[in-house]
Order: sequence, then C-alpha cells, then structure tokens
Amino acid sequence: MKLRKQIHKALAYDLNLRQLLTMSILEAGTTTPTAIAKEIVISTASVTIIIDKLEKMGIVNREFDKEDRRSILLTLTDHGRDILTEINTGGEHLTTESYNAA
Repeated sequence: MKLRKQIHKALAYDLNLRQLLTMSILEAGTTTPTAIAKEIVISTASVTIIIDKLEKMGIVNREFDKEDRRSILLTLTDHGRDILTEINTGGEHLTTESYNAA
C-alpha cells in the first residue's frame, strides 16, 4: 500500500516508476548510468532516456568524470531531493527491493 501511495505522489510530479527508482538510487550518492542500469535491470539506453528527462526537469545533474572523461557521473540535485522527500513522506524509501516485492 505504501508503494502505491509513493507511485501516486510521483505521478503528480510527472514521474514514472523507473524515474523514481533512479532518483532513489541517486539519493545514496553519485553513480554512473551503468550502475543504475544494473540495479534496476534495464539497458543503459533506457537509463539515458530516463536521465535525459530528469535532467530537463532539474532533478539530476550529469557530469563527466574528471579522471575518466569517457565516464558520466550522475547526482541528484537539491530539487530532486526535495521531490523525493515529499514522495517518501509517510512511507518507506522506495528501493529496488520494494519494487521487486510489489
């Protein structure tokens, strides 16, 4: 039931479940698109589409790794953290485990 409420709140922000999962992963810290793809079990191409939308919404920052310019690092913006806090209010934080259990 808590997951349903979180999804309903996410929809109010025009976020789908995969975008919400991506945000939840980024809440833990900076990571790469490949790591997100492995965690959610989707293609890196799908992650790129998700990140493109989240970046346009001001939810995610995308930067090149200073040590390896071929690698992209993703971080959640303050705006993204605020949205995630609102979505998670009154419920548990959405994780891939809670998603798989639903």
